[in-house]
Amino acid sequence: MGTMGAAQNPPQFTVEIPVLVLDHQGQPMLQLDQDRFRLSDNGRPQRISGFDAEAHPVSLAVVVDTSDRDAIAQAHRAAELIAGMIVGDLGQASLYISGPQPRRVLDATADHDKIADALRHLALTPAAPQGQGMVTEPASLALLELAHAPESDARAVLIIGKDPARSGPAANALVEEAMKNAIAIFRVAPRRPDGTAAAVNPDSTAVRGTGAGSQRDTAVLPMPERPGMPVSAGNPDQASVNLLPIPATAARLAGDALEPHRLDYVYDSGGLTLSGGDNAEFDRNLNSVGADLRSFYRLYFHPDDLAAPSLRHAVSVSVLPAPGQPSAASISYRRAYLGPSPSH
Repeated sequence: MGTMGAAQNPPQFTVEIPVLVLDHQGQPMLQLDQDRFRLSDNGRPQRISGFDAEAHPVSLAVVVDTSDRDAIAQAHRAAELIAGMIVGDLGQASLYISGPQPRRVLDATADHDKIADALRHLALTPAAPQGQGMVTEPASLALLELAHAPESDARAVLIIGKDPARSGPAANALVEEAMKNAIAIFRVAPRRPDGTAAAVNPDSTAVRGTGAGSQRDTAVLPMPERPGMPVSAGNPDQASVNLLPIPATAARLAGDALEPHRLDYVYDSGGLTLSGGDNAEFDRNLNSVGADLRSFYRLYFHPDDLAAPSLRHAVSVSVLPAPGQPSAASISYRRAYLGPSPSH
């Protein structure tokens, strides 16, 4: 009878919060103990029931804004770096593109050659229809499919594109997916690769186009040559990392009613936005993403109050200072989760 009664007890609801801690140089802080972390749920302190500081294989979805020539050119140039440094020997990656029909163009694979080859063969696509973000639609698709990757992996989305697109239905969906799954989103804003000519609008009258409104096919830039091997991890220069938090999601949201002017899916997911620069800086940014994905702490807890009026729970994480130890300059983590729906 005792066994039967125990079997009828509902399982505890467990929440995973990936946490990335950076020092004042923008480098991951490793070897922090569990007792340095404090976590709260809707303002209520919680007991951390599980702690994982180990590096895990990466499951990465790469999203490239293929309506942006600079994003394509940098993806071509840095293809091997993305496949090798970020995905790593034990990881896997898939590839998504933007445009009127955002879609997956490479299924998840651990084959570095396939990943690099797919990146090198990206072609220019028309811009997304008015009212749609350039990267939010394919990023939302990537998040939905990454949710089926092993939860033990370091699951993440890497966006190569300039369009922040923090509002609109797809951006709302990204925030909701970030609430449902422990998947971080990183965005690297590209600039035109060194030594490449500026793009010429094929519709401009300067090149005998017909001007604004022309229906001519968009010309695709020839693939740029790689200016050299990626910057080594030992380069003393530091990447320019934007550690300033962008406005977070509202503290309380009723149901699915979101406030677009407060949304930032990168911030809410626990990822980072990295500034653009020359080829060397772009490569350093990619290197830092690879290091960050292997530096997440995982905090687990059982919420002590799932009876809140809204299913959305706001999470807060802090790191306590320790005598003789450097202090944390930036903490990125999953900012919210959706509690279980009440049973009827």
